[in-house]
Amino acid sequence: MNDRQPTGTFLDLELPVEVWLATERVPLGRLLDLEPGGVLPLTHDPDGPVDLVVNGAVVASGELVVVDGRFGFRVTSTAQSAIDELEPAAVNAATAGAPAESGDPDAGASS
Repeated sequence: MNDRQPTGTFLDLELPVEVWLATERVPLGRLLDLEPGGVLPLTHDPDGPVDLVVNGAVVASGELVVVDGRFGFRVTSTAQSAIDELEPAAVNAATAGAPAESGDPDAGASS
């Protein structure tokens, strides 16, 4: 288990979160035939679990709920290993573009 706890503004880092209801394979011809009002049936059970996905990794499973007239996600289980993998990715995303530290005080200085 990871004993490191994120601190400071790290916890304020916003990540894109997706809720995956179903993934289907559909013939291209069927997709091209779609038009307004058309229905694409899904094989997913309407009362079945959905996945909470961050950075392409499933971090939790749960169910869709309605909260104040909007969809919500109720967690039924978490994938701790996927959550642990997010930490380095989040740190990399947060520090992307930050100047590299160097022990040389003249590094990066122009003459």
